[in-house]
Amino acid sequence: MANVLIRKSIALKVLQYSILFLVVYQSLHVLDHILQYYELYVLGINPPPAIFEGLFNESDTKIHLWVNGILIVSSFVVLITFMKSKAILSYLPPNN
Repeated sequence: MANVLIRKSIALKVLQYSILFLVVYQSLHVLDHILQYYELYVLGINPPPAIFEGLFNESDTKIHLWVNGILIVSSFVVLITFMKSKAILSYLPPNN
């Protein structure tokens, strides 16, 4: 029983941190695109600079490949961990 609880807590921690990473990264990515469109279409700056251009220069294909790889792997980690935590929770006896 204790082994199941330890695996449950590890699986849930991995799930929580993976989801948190995806939410934060995608939120910053969407914010960056919104500001780029604003700079391009409202302010007329062509090409619009990205907020994170120096930090995450996704115009470089190697960095773009790494970022996409991280996002894909994180998505699979979320899926696998969710399935594992669901299976582990089904083995736990009900609290009566």
